[in-house]
Amino acid sequence: MKKFILLLPLLLLPACTPSGTGTEEDTPQEPADQIQEDINPFEDTAFTAEEQELIETYIEEHIGELSTVEPVLGGTFYVTNILWQDDDSVIVEYEDGHIAETAYAEPVINDDGTVTVGAFLNVEIPDQAEADEDEAAVEETEEAGE
Repeated sequence: MKKFILLLPLLLLPACTPSGTGTEEDTPQEPADQIQEDINPFEDTAFTAEEQELIETYIEEHIGELSTVEPVLGGTFYVTNILWQDDDSVIVEYEDGHIAETAYAEPVINDDGTVTVGAFLNVEIPDQAEADEDEAAVEETEEAGE
């Protein structure tokens, strides 16, 4: 019964739309580029150099709050590198003197000019020594199978 009540408005909706009230010539048409802007208002999200600097400063000042990892031995995180990706996201490298972390972040500049970070996800990047060991193990396995 509940499903029927929920579906009833959907069944009546087409009956509420006007049909045959005019021709296409009577209806003003929007230019195609305006329609595209309406569909994707975030099309041009690249930050200017000034905005990137503002974002980098925010990340540097708030890295302790943004990080999902706790510093060890009472340390304090500090940013060692920020790499811009696709003009609207960054890779942040930071450490506390004991551990080093890497994170993917999606910064946002709000209408009032303040910066927030919509996503801050720590990522694990294997070090080169581990990658070399893995590659050597695969080669040994392949050679043993021949």
